[in-house]
Amino acid sequence: MTDIRDILSLERLDADIYRGTAVESVLPRTFGGQVAAQALVAATRTVEKKDVHSLHGYFVRPGRASEPTIFLVDRIRDGRSFATRKVSAVQNGETIFEMQASFHRNDDVGPEHSDLMRTVPAPEEIGRDDRTLPDTSRALLEEWKDWDIRIVPSDQYEHNKYGADAGTGDRLGFLFRPLESGPGSVVSPRT
Repeated sequence: MTDIRDILSLERLDADIYRGTAVESVLPRTFGGQVAAQALVAATRTVEKKDVHSLHGYFVRPGRASEPTIFLVDRIRDGRSFATRKVSAVQNGETIFEMQASFHRNDDVGPEHSDLMRTVPAPEEIGRDDRTLPDTSRALLEEWKDWDIRIVPSDQYEHNKYGADAGTGDRLGFLFRPLESGPGSVVSPRT
């Protein structure tokens, strides 16, 4: 598995045009989270003194893991307090992912509008038994062995009462964090 820092180190090709490297995978399709993260990095590189506060991503078609992705950034708006970017992730002339991101001035103070954090188990409370997973999931976990990835059982966390699955418990929760050793690590590597 390629180091996450290398995956997110995009090459600048021209003004507002970046290239993300291909990342070898046992899967033929590009991991969607990789494309979304790279698109956010591309957008962030075009904004100064503002932090991302919201984004919307749309997976348009599957990407190929064996090919690099080009990220085209469109500067929709640059205002005093807000900036807006649209990013298209392209392979072989076809868009595979679209993202719009909004950035807000990091020294601007205003009202906060968000739900309270829902009750979720601590990472250490979530077990993991790879033997019960399908072969494809086990292959993905082996490829991403530098990451702690766990499925959180539906009955172990409070669901979003405003979401599409309100009250149904039809969604899976995931824990996804890097396994780094040394100072500041969030978890010890599995043995």
